[in-house]
Amino acid sequence: MLKFKEYGNKENPTVILLHGAGVLHTFSHQLELASRYHLVIPELPGAGDLAGRLFDPEWTDNALLDLVRRLGGEPVILAGHSLGAQIALRFALCHPELTVKAAILSAGINPQARSVHRYIALARPAASLLHCAWLVRLQGMYWRLSHDETGDLVSQSKRITPAVYASFFRNTLQLRDYPEYRDLRIPILAVCGSRETRDMKQSLAMLQENPHCRTLVLSGAGHDYPLRFPERLNPLLESFFEECLMLPLTDARTTS
Repeated sequence: MLKFKEYGNKENPTVILLHGAGVLHTFSHQLELASRYHLVIPELPGAGDLAGRLFDPEWTDNALLDLVRRLGGEPVILAGHSLGAQIALRFALCHPELTVKAAILSAGINPQARSVHRYIALARPAASLLHCAWLVRLQGMYWRLSHDETGDLVSQSKRITPAVYASFFRNTLQLRDYPEYRDLRIPILAVCGSRETRDMKQSLAMLQENPHCRTLVLSGAGHDYPLRFPERLNPLLESFFEECLMLPLTDARTTS
C-alpha cells in the first residue's frame, strides 16, 4: 500500500503526480496547481518510506491501482517524471479505463543495452554519492527545495542501496513491448528537455507514434526541468489538464 499526500480540494479533478527515481519532491514546484486540482503524490519505491525498496514495475502498478481504488475508483489524470513517467505510461497502457489523460515527462522508454549496463555498473559509486549528505544537501538547494524537503532528500538518499539504484535501470519500460500503445486513445502530452540524452529524445520520438500524443522539447532544459523551470512547465501542465482536446503545442519535430 502506497503512502501519499494530498493537496487541494478533493472535489476537483484528481491528478496523481509520480515522482522521479529517488526524488520524492520532484513536483515540489508544481503544488501551486492545487488551487484548481486535487493533487496526490504517492511515495514510490526508492523514496519516502520505500526508499530502500527495489523498483519492481508490476508491484508498483498494482500498488498504484490500489491507490486509485482507495481514492474512489474514478479515472484520474496522471503526470510523471523520468521513472515516474514510465510508471504513468505503463499504468495508462494497463488501465486505460482509469486514465483520463497522461503527461509523460522525460520517460526513457527506449533503453539501449549498453546504456543500461553502464548505469548498473555505476550503481555502487552512484549510491555512495547519494549517501554523502553535504552533496545531496547542495543538490536540494540547487533545486530550490525547502529546508524540510532537502532534509527528506538527504535522509532518504542514504537508504538507496546499489541494488535499489540498479533496479531503476534494470526494470526500464520497453515501449516496443507494448504494441498496443499506438492504439491507446487518451490525450498524452510528452515532454523532454533539449539538453537531455539522445536516448531520451529517441524515446520522445517513439511516443509520437500515437496519434493522440503531442510532443514538446523545452529549449535549454536538462532532465530536471520540473524543479528547475516550473515557470515554463506549470502553464503547459495546467493547460493540458484543462483542455478536452490537445492544445496546439510546438511539435518536437520542428523544435531545435
